[in-house]
Amino acid sequence: QATNIAFNVSGGLAGIAGVATVNTITDLTAAYIAKSNVNSAADFGNDVIVRAHSDAFLHTFAGGVAGGFVGTSGTVDRSTINSTTRAFISDNSENKADLSEVSSHVFGKGIEVSASSRETIRVNLLSASGGFSSVAGTVSVADINANTQAFVRDSDVASIGSLKLRADDNAVIDPTITSVSVGGFAGGAAISLNTIKTTVQAQVIGGDLAATGALSVIADSDESITPVVASEGIGGFAIAGSIAVNTIET
Repeated sequence: QATNIAFNVSGGLAGIAGVATVNTITDLTAAYIAKSNVNSAADFGNDVIVRAHSDAFLHTFAGGVAGGFVGTSGTVDRSTINSTTRAFISDNSENKADLSEVSSHVFGKGIEVSASSRETIRVNLLSASGGFSSVAGTVSVADINANTQAFVRDSDVASIGSLKLRADDNAVIDPTITSVSVGGFAGGAAISLNTIKTTVQAQVIGGDLAATGALSVIADSDESITPVVASEGIGGFAIAGSIAVNTIET
């Protein structure tokens, strides 16, 4: 979790305020059984749970205020979350450092292999200026890239109860972008560019699965972008514009 707060205020004959913030979270979360034997066909033991969970949260408050005969204010933010979350049973460690392969054999009363990830970006930006001639601009760029996987590869997995493979991701971008300019000649602009790209997979790759109870392989993703973008110009001659561009790829 990261929270960033940045503000700047200036005044004078010519007041200029500028704020720029860049924030990045990159994480790798993994839970796995690789090249291993857990319990046996003669003794299934208890439940076997392989579970990976990640929760990345990035929140930015930033603003600039400028006043003067000429007032100019600009606020820019770039926020990015790169998240990889994996849970697996495999014949290798899946990190490409060890190329040897030995099938895993896992037995359990119940077996779960699950990967869940949560990514949230919240951005609150303000740019305000006042003067005989004033300009205010606010720009936000937010990106979430998430890869969430739960899988069994080239291994034997047997349960005398349920067997569950599940991958789940929830990604949210929630920006509030505001620009206000007041003066005889006033111009304001607010821009919000948001992108979510996710890969969510639950799969069996060359493995043998057996269960006396329910066997489920489920992948689920939920993405949302909810921008609030506002720009206002007030004066004898005023112009204002707002732009929001949202992209979701799954």
